[in-house]
Order: sequence, then C-alpha cells, then structure tokens
Amino acid sequence: KPASGELPITGVYSMGSTSSIGQSCSSDLDIWVCHQSWLDNEERTRLQQKCSLLEKWAASMGVEVSFFLIDENRFRHNESGSLGGEDCGSTQHILLLDEFYRTAVRLAGKRILWNMVPG
Repeated sequence: KPASGELPITGVYSMGSTSSIGQSCSSDLDIWVCHQSWLDNEERTRLQQKCSLLEKWAASMGVEVSFFLIDENRFRHNESGSLGGEDCGSTQHILLLDEFYRTAVRLAGKRILWNMVPG
C-alpha cells in the first residue's frame, strides 16, 4: 500500500497530435492516466468508471477523448499486452513507448524526465 503522502495518480499525459501541427478541430485526444501499482482492482475499476464518465461528458461537448489507465510499472516490466503472434506484443510495446516519448504533453503530475535531460 501507499507510503505516506503518495497519491494514487502519478500523472496525466496527452499523447499523439495534441499541440502539434497535426492537430485539427476533429483530432481525438488520447490521455494516459498513470497510476501507482498498488491500486487494487476495486480502485482501478472506480478510476476507469470516472474516466468513462469524462469521455461521455467530452462527447456531449463534441470532443472525442479516450482515457487509458497505465500502471506505473507497465512498461518497466514489459507488460504491454499482446495482439497475437510471438513478436507482436513486444513490437507494440516499442511503438507505443516511441509515440509517447515523441509526443507526450504533461497535463498534471510528475514531470517527463526525458524532456529535462540535455540532448
């Protein structure tokens, strides 16, 4: 369970065309809600329900948004899931991380470290 003062949500990030030249009025929003690995099933279910309500509210305003709950350890332990085939899951894992590294915009929470490291 959490250490003293640890919040369940570690960060909220938009990824994809958000704030890029490719964004348009019809662009959808993909939002990663990164959470602590210590959340139990009930807590994750409630968080998913809240995200679903936000998606419905956004749709009522004419905005297409998708929220994805991301366990903070998901990519650290290569737990990205598989689409089928031997290498498909690992390829999907790499492509998803690549898109996140290139396009993520922090909306709330922890800063994105690789944006602060000098090139």
